[in-house]
Amino acid sequence: ALKSATVWREKGERSAKYLKKIHQQRSHQQTITALQPPSSISAARTESSCPDTTTSDLNHQRDTHPTPSSTTTDIPIMKSYAQSFYQQLYTIDPVDIQQIDRYLAHIRFDSRLSTEDQDALMSPITKDELVQQSCRASAHSSPGSDGLGYPFLRLLFQIPQLEQMLLSVYNDAFSGIIPSSWQDIRVRLLPKKGDLSSLKNWRPISLINCDAKVFTRILSQRMGVMANKLLNPYQSGFTPRRFIGDNGLALSMIIEQAQGFDHPGMAVLLDQEKAYDRVHPGYLSKVLTSFGFPVNFVRCISSIFFGNKIRINVNGFFTEMVEQQRGLRQGDPLSPLLFNFALEPFLLAILQDSHFSGYLPPLGHANVGNAHHQSSIKCLAYADDVCVLLNSPPDLDRLQQHMSEYASVSNARFNKSKTEAIFLNGIQSRTWAQAIRNMNITILHHRVSNHTLRYLGFYIPFSASQRRTIQEHFLSVIKTQCQLYSTRQLSIMGKVTIVNVLISSKIWYYLRTFRPTQAFFSSLRSIIYQFVWQKKSPPLAKDLVFASWEKGGLQVLDPQSLRPSSIPSLSRICH
Repeated sequence: ALKSATVWREKGERSAKYLKKIHQQRSHQQTITALQPPSSISAARTESSCPDTTTSDLNHQRDTHPTPSSTTTDIPIMKSYAQSFYQQLYTIDPVDIQQIDRYLAHIRFDSRLSTEDQDALMSPITKDELVQQSCRASAHSSPGSDGLGYPFLRLLFQIPQLEQMLLSVYNDAFSGIIPSSWQDIRVRLLPKKGDLSSLKNWRPISLINCDAKVFTRILSQRMGVMANKLLNPYQSGFTPRRFIGDNGLALSMIIEQAQGFDHPGMAVLLDQEKAYDRVHPGYLSKVLTSFGFPVNFVRCISSIFFGNKIRINVNGFFTEMVEQQRGLRQGDPLSPLLFNFALEPFLLAILQDSHFSGYLPPLGHANVGNAHHQSSIKCLAYADDVCVLLNSPPDLDRLQQHMSEYASVSNARFNKSKTEAIFLNGIQSRTWAQAIRNMNITILHHRVSNHTLRYLGFYIPFSASQRRTIQEHFLSVIKTQCQLYSTRQLSIMGKVTIVNVLISSKIWYYLRTFRPTQAFFSSLRSIIYQFVWQKKSPPLAKDLVFASWEKGGLQVLDPQSLRPSSIPSLSRICH
């Protein structure tokens, strides 16, 4: 209690980051109250009644784990459920290597690593890199199974007598010779949306030893430099000099243009089930090789990410060991970039398909700065969040073919029940009705739909009523956030810090694609004023709260001034 009070005195008023961290820790400190049996256990239970079932794995499961038919709160049973679920998830679905070769052979990899790039990627790791990457990481980052955090590593890297040994360990890793401790991983489960008694709605975060993360941080930095010229311009996820807002604004502009010209096209938001956790190791290796990554580098990636021994934390108790045969562990600095490369052939297959029309802008509105060159926009991607733009129902048929081919070689699984369809002109057309039914799409966005379109966290309305719904929701979110921080007994200047750093950043993000009414800004200013000044006497003029220091104000950022200008950054997409 004394320590927390000291930290609060030192950081509470001045550090919005500290306040945000407190809130996130409390919201994430959730236990698993109950779990349903995963499909693997259900299948084992069904097969146990069949006399032909003699598999040793099933016998072991029946002997060591109770398998009740309903949701359980018993820790040992929940551990067995978690172990069974993740062993099933991380077990490879067999793929013919020749099938992967045939799939990739039909895709043009126009951008490949040069000899100079390969040499730079595989150049020996230096002490400066080790120190730099250990210092860039947060000192409070959770350690792995060895319990050694980044502060310990920083001291270790500074000891001259250990320098040669450390460099030898890290450079040997380039050849696939890695310490066994790097593959001993603990997994923490964080809640997602949906029914939390289902393990599908928990996100597995790998707690990797910090010395291993220093290595993957170095690889991530080196790969990131080269990713811009290798990945197509429509992929904006986790790549230097690319921003999520570009894709949000691009889709917003496409919808606005389609409404203005009554374009009959449609967009589809795809959802992959456990996208990172299903990446096939053989497929990933073949893709990296196609981009010109050196053989030793590809072998190194395979050694680090596949064949790991993991244990899942269930309410403070670890499961038995699970072998990770496939999947990119979430929580590793390199995983997002590797997933981009794994997804890239799927995007390239769509982009290079001459029979796939995509969204073709009206004549004279083709491209920013290049109106004489008419080209279509076929897809937008932010990591595994893929938006595919369609001109007519045959495009949807072609898309399903691309999805099937990609899934067959990569172990990917598309969740069609979560696929969303967007009528670009806002009008629900009968032209698309049969194609939508064939794909079992049930979530539709148009002018009269009850739910609003949300893409990458950006709200895009089709009508005035949807705009009002979005504004009411957003005001409610901001009001709730203000009420949350009001309980901290902050001073006026502490509240100003919260507004300018935490609340304004949320407003800034929403306003990249959304154009609110003046009444919305007026209500937002009132909420912020009430949070900062509350009912203090004498009351302060509202305008003074948002005025600068020089004018006697508190210098709270005015929400109306937070609307960013993103048009220049779209040159990467509208090329």
